[in-house]
Amino acid sequence: MVYMAKSCMNKKSITFLSKLIILISFELVCMAIMAFGIQDKTRYVICGAGFAVLLIALAFLLPKSVSKKQETIVFTGLILLCFGIKLVAANIFHPTPVADYKTFYETAQSLAENYHYTVNPLYIALFSHVFGYSEFLSFFFQVFGTGISVAVRLNVVLSVISMMCLYKIGKSLGGFPMAVISSVLWSVFPSQSFWNSFVLSEPLYTTELLLFWCLILKMEETQEDKKKPVLFAVAAGIVLVLFQMSRTVGVIVVVALLITLFMVEISTVTKKKTLLVLLTIAVFVLGNRLADWHVESRIGTSTGGFSWYHVCVGMEESSGGKWNEQDWNRVLGNVNRFSQEGYEKPAAEAQKLEKLVAEQKIRNLSEPFQLMKTKLKTLLGNDSSGIIIHLKYSEVSLKAKTCQKIEFLTNSFYYMMVLLSILGGIIFLREKKGNVAFIFLYVIGLTMGHMLIEVQERYHYSILAGFLVVAAYAVSSLSGKRGKE
Repeated sequence: MVYMAKSCMNKKSITFLSKLIILISFELVCMAIMAFGIQDKTRYVICGAGFAVLLIALAFLLPKSVSKKQETIVFTGLILLCFGIKLVAANIFHPTPVADYKTFYETAQSLAENYHYTVNPLYIALFSHVFGYSEFLSFFFQVFGTGISVAVRLNVVLSVISMMCLYKIGKSLGGFPMAVISSVLWSVFPSQSFWNSFVLSEPLYTTELLLFWCLILKMEETQEDKKKPVLFAVAAGIVLVLFQMSRTVGVIVVVALLITLFMVEISTVTKKKTLLVLLTIAVFVLGNRLADWHVESRIGTSTGGFSWYHVCVGMEESSGGKWNEQDWNRVLGNVNRFSQEGYEKPAAEAQKLEKLVAEQKIRNLSEPFQLMKTKLKTLLGNDSSGIIIHLKYSEVSLKAKTCQKIEFLTNSFYYMMVLLSILGGIIFLREKKGNVAFIFLYVIGLTMGHMLIEVQERYHYSILAGFLVVAAYAVSSLSGKRGKE
């Protein structure tokens, strides 16, 4: 009995300490964002604080529960609202695909026309994540024809699916009010709506991330059943493979899941749940092997494995960890040289050289803390720069007033979510259940990952979905509406 009591106390200590570390890490990320905001975008921080108070006040109007029929009506209305807003917002601007967006578009075109990709297979071998979204888009090009409008409308549909996932996640974590708050926040999310105008992978892999979390939560909820949790576990593994094909950070999701299971929820974890999570990971590992084989069969050459090129870019102080021509020319020159010299795996050989360069750059860092600060500001400093820069770069003519409106909408909403997320983190520490820890860990993990690899303003896209869930979690809690029915 004494041993069991000590064991229980040890498990509770592990849970509390892990939640405390997660909270501190998450709050540090949020505080850094607010510091950047106060420094550069003070008025938008003030507006965000005002919107946060207004949102909490409005949440008091929501009923804690409704009948099944009423919920169906509300859910249908939220779908229509989201679709309408996203469709209108996606057609405000008409950017021309350039740089990465052009690559996605042209690769999808080629894959739609031929099974074997012969335009630039070495490029895909180096950056296999480009293939995931491009192949997905190519299926729709085959059905609806080639065109930017197909990609834009597909982004709108993916946004609606994301909203549906957020509704289910909110319902699972906090009941009907949190489900509605999450859905409405996503529907009116300014930057996410504007990004839908571009040909980019973010809407796809963020939808896959949210769907993965939905499946994991359903797996937990159906543990008493014999077959359902197994099916949800396998489905979650498959979705994570698809996520990895479009954004090679699946390992962050796996680590977040394991920490949630074996540290945050160690007091309540069951043998069956452990086996189900291990099944999900096994499907993910096996699926990745099959996915690599599939990509290689279509491009006709071996992929390069881990992208050390992105570490090289991330450690380049002169560019602040962003894309630079020197690193770009070097990796392309090397892969072409290895191909011409008859190497069996030119992309892998090129990445080996990139590893050596990356290690040298890390050793020679003169101001590592300044580089991290610059990268963090690029990644999370505000929510408007990426939109405005990429619209201008994509040949969209923007007037000064239009830029000001974009800044107001995106940043006010962004800082509102971050402020509410700070409160959500504090509430999380007091909660007995730890299943919301997954999204905290994903935000922390992806942020830390980008301190090592390349950063761009739009790379925080999926992190925003995390802030949104935590913000809805905070609002529903502060208004006294949270609690599963």
